Amino acid sequence: MTGNRIAETDTSERAADRNFRDTPKGVPFSYLAGALQRSLDGGDILSAMLDALFGNASANKKQQQDELQALVGQAREERAALSAMLTQMAGGTSKLAQTSKALDQVGQKAEFALKKLDELGQKVAGYDERAKGLEQIEARMGGLLEQVHEAHRVTEKITAPDGDLQKHRLA
Repeated sequence: MTGNRIAETDTSERAADRNFRDTPKGVPFSYLAGALQRSLDGGDILSAMLDALFGNASANKKQQQDELQALVGQAREERAALSAMLTQMAGGTSKLAQTSKALDQVGQKAEFALKKLDELGQKVAGYDERAKGLEQIEARMGGLLEQVHEAHRVTEKITAPDGDLQKHRLA
C-alpha cells in the first residue's frame, strides 16, 4: 500500500512537472493567476485548482477533490475554533487587567496596614518600657512607704506615754 501511494505521488508529481514544463517560459505568475481566476468564473474553485495542479487526466479526481474539500473544511473549523479562543482570551485580558489593578490596590493597602502595624508595635514596645519603669517606681514607692510606716511606729513608740521620750524626760 505504501508503494502504491509512492507510485501515485510520483505519477502526480510527473504530471505536475509536465504541466509546468508545458507553460511558456517568461510568463509572469500574475498572468497565470489571472488566467486561473478567469477560468473559475462560474465554475467550481476546487475543480479548477485540481485541474491546474493535476491536469484533467487524473483518475482519482473525485477522491482528491473530496480530500481537499475535507481538508479545507477542517482548516475552516480550526480557524473558527482559534478565532473563538482568541475572542475569549481578549475578553479575559480585560478581566485580567482589572484583576491585576485590584491586586495592586490590595497590595498597597496591605503595605499601608503593615506600616500601621509596625507603628503600633513600636508604640506597644514604648508602653511596655514605661510599664516596666512604673513597676520599678512602684517597688521604690513600696520601699519608701515601708520606711515611712517604720518611722511612724518608731515615732509612736518614742512619743507614747510610756515611751522612751517620757522616760528620758523623767530621768
